[in-house]
Amino acid sequence: MNIVEFGAGTLRFLEQPPAKAPEGGFVWIYLERDELQTGLPMLQQAAQALGVRPCSTCT
Repeated sequence: MNIVEFGAGTLRFLEQPPAKAPEGGFVWIYLERDELQTGLPMLQQAAQALGVRPCSTCT
């Protein structure tokens, strides 16, 4: 599993999903098909924690 945090002008590779998405950025989590079975609980937890928040600059 690979976790990349894209922030305002930054890029970080993480071992674990962050508690929240960075301000002005997003978190990209990707894994191989054979990792899905074992990585699914962490992926689901990250999806709930990070979620989707409204865009403050979108109209």
